[in-house]
Amino acid sequence: MSCGYYPVILWQALEPIFLTGVHINLICLRPSCWADQLQRDANLAHLSGLCYLPPPQLQPKLETLGLTLVAEGRTHFTRWYVADRIPGSPGGEAVTPSAAGAAPDSAATGQALPTARSSGGGAAAATSEWAAAGAVRNGSSRTVAQAAPPQPGRYVFMRGVSWSSAGSDRTKLWSDLVRCWPTPFQEQFTRPAGALVAHSGVAEMATDLWQDLEAFIARAPGDVHFAGHSLGGSLSLLLTVMSHLRLGMPGQRMTATTFGSPPVLSLRRGEDGDAILEALGMAPSSVRNYVLDNDPVPRALLSVDPTFEALKAWMPVKSLLELRERLLGPGAVLSTSRFLYHTVGPVYLIRWLGQEGGGHSVLPLSGDQIQEHLKLDVEALRAQPMRLAQALMDHHHGSYAQELRAAAASLARRSQQQQQAAYP
Repeated sequence: MSCGYYPVILWQALEPIFLTGVHINLICLRPSCWADQLQRDANLAHLSGLCYLPPPQLQPKLETLGLTLVAEGRTHFTRWYVADRIPGSPGGEAVTPSAAGAAPDSAATGQALPTARSSGGGAAAATSEWAAAGAVRNGSSRTVAQAAPPQPGRYVFMRGVSWSSAGSDRTKLWSDLVRCWPTPFQEQFTRPAGALVAHSGVAEMATDLWQDLEAFIARAPGDVHFAGHSLGGSLSLLLTVMSHLRLGMPGQRMTATTFGSPPVLSLRRGEDGDAILEALGMAPSSVRNYVLDNDPVPRALLSVDPTFEALKAWMPVKSLLELRERLLGPGAVLSTSRFLYHTVGPVYLIRWLGQEGGGHSVLPLSGDQIQEHLKLDVEALRAQPMRLAQALMDHHHGSYAQELRAAAASLARRSQQQQQAAYP
């Protein structure tokens, strides 16, 4: 297990000791390892953003980052690609399809690609590319977080909603997104049957996408890492669960990392997101969810959804929710304590605390802390146009890569300062 996961495990062990709302400075949780993990996840956010590139630009860009493009494709709701990073090939060296464990030559709407060409710079070129990607501005200085290229394995990236992209069926996409009522998910593979429920429209998307990706997942040369922004992250989570249930892949061999993604999964009986992974037999470290401070999208369909909060304040709706809770029990869909879905796995809230507060921070949340810290002050946003504009910008896929890099650099800088103070 990577040392980057130690802070997560330690946090989960210590969390019951602390009162809800207590802020833990991540610098005390093995800051150097945690900074590396944040930098790796910043790079995942950057790589997921490459789904928005024109197709001819994707393969050359990946080669400069030391990854081999295995396949790519598009549907009416997303664009996806599969890439490998092979042990012993940290740079842009050519990697043969057999060494990469490439899947068959085609999949329903995707196409397997030939051997990647050398980027010309080899390992040094790829490392410098990641180092450049890790550079962030800090006032007048430029801080470079430690280069942390992706770990060896197979990577599956999916794009968020893009209404103007070629091949998008806007009518069908909108219809899928508004079909948000929970439906049994992978019913025949869960025990008990129907234990999981998912967003009806997104579950249908994931099932369609599975036809394209199953072969690439099943024949992966190593661990499989799913990642995506917005809808792409929601699909990443569902595909991770499907790989576990359908292919019997152990949770230790898969990760799902989401950036600003709306929740789309829950247990039918209503327990929170930690219980979902426990019921599936998957480790908490197999899923990581990043939420920017004012991004409204990952709060959608949760009990802290601003729309749901506003509806609960209206007495007729509140009475209806209370009635449903009395009839169906605590945790029922559309009750006072639950809107539709739960977050799955740990949530990391990315915030700017100002220079006096130490700059960027990443706060790990679990349980009731999620409900408390993800609430949006809608009235404050309305009263401050600049803050509202920032909230809209927060959801952009580039914002997640940028803010995570800044948080990693800030944490690495504080760690270095602590070490210098301890060992002058």
